[in-house]
Amino acid sequence: MVRTSATAAKIVSSVVLNRGAATDARANAEREPGPPLRVLAMPAERALRQLVDTGARFDAVVLDPPRSGAAACVPWLLRLQAPRLVYVSCDPSTLARDLKALGSAYRVDDVQPIDFFPHTYHVETVVGATLACDPHTAGVAFARRHDSPDSRTRHRRRRRMS
Repeated sequence: MVRTSATAAKIVSSVVLNRGAATDARANAEREPGPPLRVLAMPAERALRQLVDTGARFDAVVLDPPRSGAAACVPWLLRLQAPRLVYVSCDPSTLARDLKALGSAYRVDDVQPIDFFPHTYHVETVVGATLACDPHTAGVAFARRHDSPDSRTRHRRRRRMS
């Protein structure tokens, strides 16, 4: 999934707290073909604040927070307003808390639990969400008309009736 997303992007921004992981990401990006990679080695909430303050725009955000969740990032994600959000969580309770906070701006489209650790209570959950704001907002209106499952169904119905 990440490789597909990265190959379609003009630039990929990565935020990681661990400086060693940031160094590894840069080294891997040099070895692999693909778009330029910008790595920010800092806490996610600080990086998001910096990106919002500079007016950065993103087509999608992939979020994989620690078990404690992304509560500190939610206000900045709401201000960033990326049209698509993918949230990977290892704790259903913090995922629910964060999705509730994001619920004012994002509509959950897909939820996929993944059992990496059979016979334990640990489960990873991947959630796909779409920015659900004013339909006249540039970019979002287009995405809603052309990418949403509802619009695809509507178009199919129209074609069958024609």
